[in-house]
Amino acid sequence: MWNSYIIAKYKITHIINSGTAGGLQESSNIKISDIIISSQTAFHDFNLTQFDYQIGQVPGFPQKFESDKTLLNKVISIIKDKFQNVNVHIGLILTGDQFIEDEKQIEKIKNDFKDALAVEMESAAIAQVAYTFNIPFIVTRSISDFPNNKNNYIDFNKFLQDASKNSAKMVRELIKSI
Repeated sequence: MWNSYIIAKYKITHIINSGTAGGLQESSNIKISDIIISSQTAFHDFNLTQFDYQIGQVPGFPQKFESDKTLLNKVISIIKDKFQNVNVHIGLILTGDQFIEDEKQIEKIKNDFKDALAVEMESAAIAQVAYTFNIPFIVTRSISDFPNNKNNYIDFNKFLQDASKNSAKMVRELIKSI
């Protein structure tokens, strides 16, 4: 909602959304404080499959929102220049309206979106607005925790500040390049 208002009031040319997210691929090479850059975003908990939509697909919209290729290429360039000491991954970021904290939720998400790297609560909604107004967007997230980790609450609080700094640094560099 606020994105629509800001887009209508100001001459917005790009949308960059940043923050933290829970990692979905802890067994892979993704670690806490790593940066995830969206190639796509999607809703993991929206379900109208009984009406022949794909899981996560809102009527009138694609199942997955594609990040802007120009912004993605700029981010890749920034990564090579400025982020040699931070692991950066590019892939699908999922959005839902709840914190993910139990194994059943995680398994369902991984079943529905096998290639997803992270889960959070806002990027697909922002991407949906960007899609509606035909505005290029990209999402950067830093991993703050892993939902299936028994120490999730401790990890989130412990690493939130570092994860936020990594994400903010990426956004600053991207804004400079636009």
